[in-house]
Amino acid sequence: MKTKALFTTVLAALALVCFAAIAELSGKWIGSLTIPDGTFDVNYNFKAEGNKLTGTVQAAGPELAIDSGKINGNDFSFQVTDPEGVHYLLKGKYYPAGDTCGADITFNNMTVHSTLKRQGK
Repeated sequence: MKTKALFTTVLAALALVCFAAIAELSGKWIGSLTIPDGTFDVNYNFKAEGNKLTGTVQAAGPELAIDSGKINGNDFSFQVTDPEGVHYLLKGKYYPAGDTCGADITFNNMTVHSTLKRQGK
């Protein structure tokens, strides 16, 4: 019986740690992308709720809504579609210790990496 109670307590504690990490992803983040056309800034506004990620992205154009956002532990992914119908897939990892995210953005059969930093905490 004690083993079962200890196991339940450990699982509950792990769940709280995961939810705390997810909540920390919410907020404004900035990064930059370097592609053949040049380098430009990217602004993210994330809102994490459970394992769902919503928000917006803006880079050299209109603000775009995050579609199909998912969170799994410290990993997250989502898609945005620009006004011309081009889909951008982003897969990232949140690093709580450094308060940064590593992100791989895929579009037009090309993947570029960006480091995101929290904007004003």
